[in-house]
Amino acid sequence: GGTAQGSSAMIGSVNIVLRRLPDGVEVSAGYADPQGAGGAQQQAAALLGFSGERGSLSIDAAHERSDAVAARDRDWLQPGRSTQSNNFLTAIPLDPVGAMSRPGNLLTHPTQGAAVPGGCNAPGFSLSGSGSVTRCVYDYNRVRTTEPELNSDMLQMSGALHLGDDWRLGLEASVSRARVAGVDAPDLILPELAIARNSPNHPAVRFPTLGYDPNRPLHLRHRFIANGNRETDSEDRQSRVSLGLNGQIDVADVEF
Repeated sequence: GGTAQGSSAMIGSVNIVLRRLPDGVEVSAGYADPQGAGGAQQQAAALLGFSGERGSLSIDAAHERSDAVAARDRDWLQPGRSTQSNNFLTAIPLDPVGAMSRPGNLLTHPTQGAAVPGGCNAPGFSLSGSGSVTRCVYDYNRVRTTEPELNSDMLQMSGALHLGDDWRLGLEASVSRARVAGVDAPDLILPELAIARNSPNHPAVRFPTLGYDPNRPLHLRHRFIANGNRETDSEDRQSRVSLGLNGQIDVADVEF
């Protein structure tokens, strides 16, 4: 059999053991489909081998595919509830005049809490808590895959050619490809955006009737859904060729 090796070997490999045939063809295939959506697996392999007085040759090919599994399709996975979404944070000054600051705790506005007004209405977002502890939370399990899509292919060839009674030419060659593709939740804007006093982006300016303090700098934690989901796609390709000549000169064994 053969295995696709490299950086994706742990998750994108073909490992089908085939019986080595001196002559003939062997084909095998398999399919598995779980009860839940996604995660179907397909396997196929073929081996061609023949031998004769002058030498032998075997060709081994295999393919494996596993469909991605979305977190939302698994009932045992609870919805993800992350405050890494659209919330205001307090600002901790880093200089005496407050020109620079770092993010602090989630804001505790008396009625809005930390949630950005109107910023928690998009799909996947929801409000949690009430009053000063209101939070905007994001269900990161709504879009992400718990298991990526896997595709792997392998072709391997092994042969020998007898050059007379004393010499033998050998060939070992293989190529493999492993591809892994998954989806993760939209990215965060990091570090959190600083909102200075009286900035046009300050909630006291944008929502003047809600009672935000215009003299209090803030930071904004924002889930950047406008950029879409984060798609991960990696591919690993391997190839190898080995050619050897061995034989005998007088009573000495020689190998190249």
